[in-house]
Amino acid sequence: MLFRSEKKLDFLYEVRHNDRIRMETVKEIRSLDMLKEFLRYSEYYSLADKAFERVKDDGNSFYWEMELDNYYARKLMDSATKLAAADKKAVVDLVFYDLEMKRLLWLYRVRYHYNMSVEDAVSLIPNTLRVLSKSRYKHLASMQTPAEFLQAIKNWGIISGKADSIVALEQTMTKSLGKRISKYLRGSPFSLGVFLSFIMLKQLNIKTFIILLEGKRNHIDKESLERMVGI
Repeated sequence: MLFRSEKKLDFLYEVRHNDRIRMETVKEIRSLDMLKEFLRYSEYYSLADKAFERVKDDGNSFYWEMELDNYYARKLMDSATKLAAADKKAVVDLVFYDLEMKRLLWLYRVRYHYNMSVEDAVSLIPNTLRVLSKSRYKHLASMQTPAEFLQAIKNWGIISGKADSIVALEQTMTKSLGKRISKYLRGSPFSLGVFLSFIMLKQLNIKTFIILLEGKRNHIDKESLERMVGI
């Protein structure tokens, strides 16, 4: 990629030479132990130390993913407190909302797909963003059936559309996020909300492309793919 000066932007292609995280180094990692050692002098080492034994025992990367997700949520919360009121509202309405919806989907899966207890589920996916109150979040996790979980989300006004399955819930959440994005795109072109909206639209597009590509790779029929992406 070139600027008008035609000077090449090297930093878009490789990490700084004095950085430990280089492509040639990463490609040599062959195990969780090697990855953990690679992260030793980074802020991710303590997360890896906490998660990797459980990943090994259960053969599931979920615990590592959640450690990273929780860490990101905490960092985002800290950063958002330093913003002006209007910018902070945009972050809450868009980024926090998106993250919380994903975390509700995680909560659903650990409770009803992995049969995790309420205590373990809340410990693994804490109410970091506080979009829901602490009592409601724990109450949601304690629902005995998927149907009760989905109905509670609808009753509390978190979503307004159809939610009779986890797939329908995810689609409805995506549509709700789309409406929020559209609202901010109609605002001031110099606001943080517009900037965040463009980023999130790009993320939604990439997600759609991944679903379509994975669907084609697994020979899923056209009608099913269209339902998955909400066409």
